[in-house]
Amino acid sequence: MFREKNTDENKQYMQFIIFFGILLTLIAGVWSFEIQPWDEALYALRALSIFDTGNLIDQTDGSLGGLYSSTSPPLTIWAIFASMKLFGVNEFSVRLFSLLCSFASTVIIYYITVNFVDKKWALLSPILLNSALIWNNFSRQAMTEIPLITFSLLCFLMVCKLYTNNYYRKNVLYAGVFAISFAAGLLTKITISLFPLLFVLIFLLSKELKEKKRLLLVASLVGILLALPYYLYMINTHGEAYYKALFLPHIANAVEGNSRQSGVFYYINLLLISSPLVVYFFFIFKVFRIKLKDSGRQFSENFFFFANIIAFIAFFLAFSFSITKNPHYLCYMIPFAVMLVVYIISKLSEVQMRRLSVFTLLSLLITALFWSSLYTFRQDFKAFSIFAMPSNIYNLVLIIAIIGVLLFSIKNLHTKLGKMLSSYQFIMFISILLLCRVIYSNLMIDPQIGFSTSSTINYIKYKNISNYTILY
Repeated sequence: MFREKNTDENKQYMQFIIFFGILLTLIAGVWSFEIQPWDEALYALRALSIFDTGNLIDQTDGSLGGLYSSTSPPLTIWAIFASMKLFGVNEFSVRLFSLLCSFASTVIIYYITVNFVDKKWALLSPILLNSALIWNNFSRQAMTEIPLITFSLLCFLMVCKLYTNNYYRKNVLYAGVFAISFAAGLLTKITISLFPLLFVLIFLLSKELKEKKRLLLVASLVGILLALPYYLYMINTHGEAYYKALFLPHIANAVEGNSRQSGVFYYINLLLISSPLVVYFFFIFKVFRIKLKDSGRQFSENFFFFANIIAFIAFFLAFSFSITKNPHYLCYMIPFAVMLVVYIISKLSEVQMRRLSVFTLLSLLITALFWSSLYTFRQDFKAFSIFAMPSNIYNLVLIIAIIGVLLFSIKNLHTKLGKMLSSYQFIMFISILLLCRVIYSNLMIDPQIGFSTSSTINYIKYKNISNYTILY
């Protein structure tokens, strides 16, 4: 009894250490680089305009690009404005809301995952989320993506709670939180904020009680009704110009010239650089086989698994085949990719992998770590020629060849390596190494995103220069 209590206390202590460490990672040096173009600066200016105009609903007149720059709903702007009121006009106050939302997502993703895997595996999800370079980068900027994802994840958590709970009063509470979170998302970003309805659709197609389905439908309707007055006001004020902005121009056109030569592979490349452990995705079909063999598997676990797959695929396909491509769009995919990876690895740890599977996984993992860590390797790959193989690629091929020879010649080596590759300790070790990379990037701010603009302005003021030309 005493030993069990001591173990629980150790787990709680570990949770505290992990979450506190992640919070420090997010905050570290966030005030050490200037407001970034383009979106962060526009949102900061919209919040600043409220001080002059007092208009909380529509900041079009105070936006640099007029209506084009103020089509995003104002919830993030309100948060930045409130933060500026409390802490003054500075980089930290502009980014505080995004930081808090990122940390909230960290906590939410843990509480989603812990419903379906052991606590020790669930603790990997916050570390993996925050070890993703892209997630960390945009968590530390005043963007609308991270807040919207936070509200969407909270909606997903409430749907999972509805799925696993059979007490009516609790389900009413979960439905209420879903409605508020859904409304908050609708007041954060246009169109894509309807995404939580995908979870509702999956839930409606399940074999759950009709009572639960009615609750979720009512909650969805309430969420829309709560946000509707803002949209009606904007349509009434700006007419067709605002109405047309709701119809996803990013899919058919390269907005602001943001198209990429890599096409549909753009996000695969970014995902591998940001989170190399996503190579475990290749073993998702093995998890399918495990689930088919285990007829006693809970329906709630199946819901979590398939809802994650559908959410990730929906975002991946939508953004990969749209003409406009931006790195911050990857933030929508990362939380679902992380939860899937944790779930897949936890299931792989329960089975013994064959020799070929171990070789494939180890080769993919080493390649992904090379790809993620070495910029020169990625450049060498672009210029690859079989007749003039770059040293980085040659070294990788040699390493994989040696691993193959050892695996297929030494008896039972694949068993030991298979257990290691799917072990909690190994994944935690790799995750912490990736998180250390993020901590380093946060503390060692790139001078190019430092205070170059502020320095230039101060120099102009100091020299009392009245006429100057800016070359961008």
